[in-house]
Amino acid sequence: MTDLARLLAPRSIAIIGATDGSEKIGGRIMSNLLRHRYSGQLYPINVNRAEVWGRKAYPSLVDVPGTVDLALIAIPAAGVLDALDACAAAGVTQAMIASSGFADAGEAGAALQQQLVEKARRLGIRVAGPNTQGFYNVPRGIAATFSPAVNIEPGPLDARPRIGIVSQSGGLGFALYNRGRVEGLDFSAIVSIGNQADLELSDYADLLLDDAETRVLMLFMEAAKTPAKFLALAEKAAAMEKLLVVAKVGRHTAARRAVATHTGSMAGTDKAYDAIFARYGIIRAESIEDMLDIAALFTRSKRPRGTASR
Repeated sequence: MTDLARLLAPRSIAIIGATDGSEKIGGRIMSNLLRHRYSGQLYPINVNRAEVWGRKAYPSLVDVPGTVDLALIAIPAAGVLDALDACAAAGVTQAMIASSGFADAGEAGAALQQQLVEKARRLGIRVAGPNTQGFYNVPRGIAATFSPAVNIEPGPLDARPRIGIVSQSGGLGFALYNRGRVEGLDFSAIVSIGNQADLELSDYADLLLDDAETRVLMLFMEAAKTPAKFLALAEKAAAMEKLLVVAKVGRHTAARRAVATHTGSMAGTDKAYDAIFARYGIIRAESIEDMLDIAALFTRSKRPRGTASR
């Protein structure tokens, strides 16, 4: 089993599909990593270029001279399965796939995603995404994302404990960070989970719960892919006295259809989630403003106790 401890704190990153400029996703990811001064080893992979953003580029992962903790894949969906083979050949066990065109793109895409899952399992590679905007590990300056929202000019922080964000909508997750940062809130990491072909919301949230300085986790959920994992997450957060603030969409039929279109998943029974939230002291937010207000309040206050602790 691959150790996920380095997933959000990789010491070395290879970008498959890295390019100059910001027209393509691979270029925007390179730009953000360099702008935020990623301190680890950075390996651009591009068969047609000797340099990318002034860095030596490599035609393939197997040509990289050092070990790679994380491969960021930013190429068309048709080439992603071959990219996983390249990861396996180079001994890379964690891949984050920014490429869209999988379960987010109808039946043909869903079939391709199933092939992706099966291959990753055979090769022993854990997959984040596909169709993910990536992540930003704030204190370490690892902006492994193509989102421009991470490039806000830093303002004064109020030294509260940190807030983590895990979101099924990458755009909303980074927007929450952007707005919260303006208000002086400090963050540990923002994670866009994409289609959850392999790793899912509960996996990332579990990693952030283990961060000693993170007190509050904001989760934007459309559905819990594996209910048992989400229950275990709720129990762990309660035991650690860390707060989960959840905005869950999909209460209504139209919203559930929108969820399915966005990520290829379906929203679960809303009353069941309400029962879990009440049991474990999870606060449900109705808007972005609610999420930020609640998170800000409970970085300094004790979390509410659910019925399980009474």
